[in-house]
Amino acid sequence: MKQNKGNTEYIFIKGRDLKMRGIYVKIHRLRGEVILAACDENLVGKVFRDGPIILNVKEDFYKGKLVSEDEFREILRMATIMNLVGEKCVKIALEEGYLDEDRILYVQGVPHAQMAWMFL
Repeated sequence: MKQNKGNTEYIFIKGRDLKMRGIYVKIHRLRGEVILAACDENLVGKVFRDGPIILNVKEDFYKGKLVSEDEFREILRMATIMNLVGEKCVKIALEEGYLDEDRILYVQGVPHAQMAWMFL
């Protein structure tokens, strides 16, 4: 059974509830570009390190509106540049054909991908 509470969906299975995390999205506009910053809800504010690589999921860059997977799929269509962090949002962008799997960077096991449309 599903229940919605605000932007968070809960599923109740055999007496236990499993929280279905959303995706934070924030749109930045710069010089005609629509920059989508998105991360899985549980990653905002965290820092991941792998050797010299540091992935800082800064709240001021990523934390905007908390959306569902379906809403996220719609928002992807608007972006000319994407900066994505987390299993959920990267997986959706892959499914929708915006990313190549071999171009995903993993920092401490957390997937990170960037995409930019090139108009010639």
